[in-house]
Parts: sequence; structure tokens; C-alpha cells
Amino acid sequence: MELEKDLAEKMNQLLTVNIDKLTSLQKQISLDMLLSYISQKFNKDEAFIKNNYKFYFNEFIKRFPIIFSTTHALHYCSGYNYLYDYVIIDESSQVDLISACIAFSCAKNIVLVGDKMQLPHVVKSNNIPLIKEIFKQYDLSKEFEYCSHSILDSISSSYKSNISNTFLSEHYRCDPQIIEFCNKRFYDNKLVIQTTHKDDDCGIKVITTESFHARGRTNIRQIEIIEKEILPSLENKNIGIIAPYRDQVELLQKRFNFSNCLIDTVHKFQGKEKEIIIMSTVSNKVVLFEDDEKIDFLNNPNLINVAISRAKDILYLIVSKEIIQQEGTILYDFIKYIKYFCSSGHIEHTKVFSVFDLMYSDYSPMLQSFQKRLIKISNFDSENIIGTLIKEICLSKKFGLLDYHFGYSLRKILNTSYINDEDDLKFINNPNTHCDFVVFNTLNKEIRLIIEVDGEQHKEAVQYNRDRRKDRLLTTAGLKILRLPTTSIECREKIEQALI
Repeated sequence: MELEKDLAEKMNQLLTVNIDKLTSLQKQISLDMLLSYISQKFNKDEAFIKNNYKFYFNEFIKRFPIIFSTTHALHYCSGYNYLYDYVIIDESSQVDLISACIAFSCAKNIVLVGDKMQLPHVVKSNNIPLIKEIFKQYDLSKEFEYCSHSILDSISSSYKSNISNTFLSEHYRCDPQIIEFCNKRFYDNKLVIQTTHKDDDCGIKVITTESFHARGRTNIRQIEIIEKEILPSLENKNIGIIAPYRDQVELLQKRFNFSNCLIDTVHKFQGKEKEIIIMSTVSNKVVLFEDDEKIDFLNNPNLINVAISRAKDILYLIVSKEIIQQEGTILYDFIKYIKYFCSSGHIEHTKVFSVFDLMYSDYSPMLQSFQKRLIKISNFDSENIIGTLIKEICLSKKFGLLDYHFGYSLRKILNTSYINDEDDLKFINNPNTHCDFVVFNTLNKEIRLIIEVDGEQHKEAVQYNRDRRKDRLLTTAGLKILRLPTTSIECREKIEQALI
């Protein structure tokens, strides 16, 4: 009877106890015990500072037995001729031979942790010819080829099976839909995937675009797609945006500036992870080289592997239709994988379009009606497109009684009697200096808006400087000017907003 009574009391206590409070109390007691042990173990009177710790390094290393450093700085940070029992080099696929040797000189034993299918170290292009000449001159073994071999490559090639090698096969980061492609394409199905697919909102989502939006190493349309189609559904999410080129990254960073979003090149993402990764591929097509030493970013297995595997839950891939049809490329394989192992519903064409898309044969069906209404006022399709928009806005009378001039001379707009600069006067009076479109009120001839259509040539130095001079002269005269690059979307909306 006593045991039964005691058991009933204990059961009652369990039913009424606050488990969260007890857990918190247990953590606090454990922390207090740890701090008490540390306080008793180490002499509080010992004081190491930046200027003296290396002179007392044997005592210092007993107090602080684990040192964190870069491979370059380890020798400098350590005591004179001190050898660590173990030096562990993380991300060793990114460590070059020279800095690795510095770390090796401080170690009795070396542990390399890395993945040869991830990014190698970066060699400055202007150093490559000299490095190759030195390599050739001294007839070095290929295992020590600095440009192509990280320390992980070099050690693996030199010792092969003569060193202990452990493959960490279990994967705990990515949604299975994401990492399974890397597993099949880069790791020969050796990964044991320990994550589970959550729901249809997780995994891979591909947004395709037409194949004419890239301008050098930037792609404005892909930035617009991120802003209009992707980010609105990702509030309060931990996001990473990856692009292959620094030029695109800088445009992205200017457009998106919020705390829970990291934007950078794939090289800066190695070792990092995000719930959501958005990958802007930028290019219209993958460049295929005959030279084995040259490889396009979008066909580089190390770069693609790292970019894809940064995403924990969702990977958004923005890619041109031409790229996903290029056989023999990694992204072509990726799309085939998605269609077979995920579902075709994960691949959608963008709903973001521009009237300027009519300059090309591959444009959105949503533009067909507008294409039939195009007027012909210029030899340039871009000017015909904007001319049609302006004409329709004027006819709508939404902003009063408006009309427009096309190719209107600048000297007919500006009063030169107030201009003293000779170069400005020469520029204004040049018969070839004109404004693309001048929108005016038909009742009093007041100029409401000047619209300039900027193609790729407007980025060239001479034309760029002419445009800045024109902008300065017009704004000084109190006139409003709107520039529409041929990469712009929502052109009608921008013109109407400028007319308000």
C-alpha cells in the first residue's frame, strides 16, 4: 500500500510539473558547474596579452589548447618553432599548396577536411603564365601543379591509398530533391541522404526566360523576375542569391538590401547555407570550349555543385530556354533530372515581360495584341514600340490633351540665350542632337515629359557622356526626362507615373 501511495504521489508530480522550467533550470545548473570547474582549473592570475603570449606559448597552449587561424597566419600566430599535435585544415579543396605548406611546418600530424567536388582555390589570371613557366622550368611532378591542384588534390594524388581516407557519406542539409541531383551527377550515388522531403513548396523550382536578356555579365530581366515573381512569397525567410559574375552581384546588391538576404558569387557561398537559394544564371547560353583548360561557369561541376547544395529547403533556378536545351551541359542534365524525379510542374516560364521583347522573334504570347498595333515611325523597333505606347497614352486623354513629337531637335526646346558654355552651345546647335520623344500639352504647348530610349550603345563612353550632358541641360531648364533602357519592364506604367 505504501508503494502504491508513493507511486501515486510521483505520478501526480509528473502531471503538474513545468517541463520547460525544469529543462531551463537543468541547463543553468550545468552551465554553473562548468564555469565553476573552469574557474578552479585555471589560475586567474595568469594574464596573456597580444604582445606577450608567444613568449609564454607552452603555458598559453595549455590554457587554450585549440587555436583557430588561417593557413597563412598559423606560423605567425604560434610560438617560435612550436609544433601542434594536430593541424586540421577545413575546406582544404580551397587551400593552395603554398599556404598549406606554411601550416604543415607547424604540425606533427595533419588532418585535411574537404571535398574535391567543391570549389578549388582561386589563382589570379595574370599570375598563371609565370606559375606555369616555373612549373615547366623545374620539371615538377603534376601532383604539385599549383594552378590546378589544391592541397587536398596534391596529397590525394601523391599518397593515393597510403593514407587514411574517410568519406563522410551522410548528408543532413538539403531537401532530397535538391541534393539527389548532386549525388547522382557528382558523387556517384555515394551520399546517404538523411533528410526527408517536406512538401510541394520545398525542392527545386525552375523559372525559364527568353534567351536574349543577358548584356555582357549582367541580366536585368532575371533581377526583375526575382523581385516580381520570387521574393513576394518569401517574407521572413532566410535567403541567399547567387550569381556567377561580380557585375550581376553588384546590381543585385543595389536592388535588394534587407537583413535576411545574402547576395554574392558562388565562391563566397562555399561553407554557407540558406533556407532558400535563388540562382541567377545570367547568360543566354553556355559557352562550350574546345580547350580543356577553359570552362564556362555554367558547365563547371565544382561551381554548380556548390551553388545547388547551398539550399536547405528550396532552390530557385532562373535560366534561359536555350541553356536548358543545350545537350552535353550540366544544366541540361539538371532539367532532365527535375522532369523525371521531381515533376514538370517545377518548371515554369516567367510571367515578367517587356514591350521591348517585341524586338526579338521569341516573345511572350501576351504581347501579340500589342504587336498588331505597332506604328512605324523609325527604323529602330525600340522607338516604334515606345512611340506606340506614347500614342495610346495620348489618345486615352488620361493626362489631359497630349500629343508628342518624335526626333525633336534640342535647339527647338532650349533657350540658348541663357547658356554661356561654348561646348554646351555647340552640342545644342548640332542638327543631330535631338530628343527621342517630346510629350506636350496641345492647348498651351507646354512640354510635359521628354522620353529617351536607350539601347546598348548608350553604355559606350561617347554616347554616355552625350546623354549626361543632355540630361543636365534639360533638367537645368526645368524639364522632366525619362530614360527607358531596352531592358526595362512596365514601360507604360513608368511613362504614366512620370506624367502625373
